[in-house]
Amino acid sequence: MKLAFPVRFVEGERVVQTTADEVGETGAYVISTAPPAVGAGVTLSLYLPDAAEPVNASGLVRTVEHGEHRPGFGVDFTGIAEDGLVRIRKVLQLAQSTGAPNLRAFQRTPVELTALIITPKGTVETRIRDISPAGCSSRWRRSPPSPRSSRCWSRSPTDSRRSW
Repeated sequence: MKLAFPVRFVEGERVVQTTADEVGETGAYVISTAPPAVGAGVTLSLYLPDAAEPVNASGLVRTVEHGEHRPGFGVDFTGIAEDGLVRIRKVLQLAQSTGAPNLRAFQRTPVELTALIITPKGTVETRIRDISPAGCSSRWRRSPPSPRSSRCWSRSPTDSRRSW
C-alpha cells in the first residue's frame, strides 16, 4: 500500500536516511538514488507514525529501479519481530480506513527556507520547500558532494539565528 514514511537503511558500512513510499507485511519500497544491488542484505528502521521508535527489520533487495521518476529498491523482509508486524498491520488498517490513495505518515508544511549543506568536500546552498515532524525536503541545482556525513545550516526568514 502507498504510505510515505521515513526509513533508514544500512548496507555494509553505508547508512542512508530516506523515504519509503510503500509498505506491506512482507516488504517495502525504499526511495534511493543509489540503491543497493539486487540480492544485497540490508537492515531497515521504519519510522511509522504510530510511535517514536522505529520498526526494525532485515531484508534482501529483490528489485532495483534507476532513473528520475522513482529510483529505489524493493526489499523483502527476512527478519522482523512480531510486534513490528502488528504495528505495520495497524498502520495499514488506518491508512485504508481513511481512503487516502497516497497517505503520508507525517504531513508536510510548505515553507521557503535557505539551507547550506556543508561537507569536507564543499558547500551547497539549497532551498527547503517543506518540513514535517520527520524532517524536511529540499531541492538544489547541483548535488552536494557525497561524504559520509554533513552538516546542514538553515535560517528562518524571520530569524537570523542558524540551526542544524
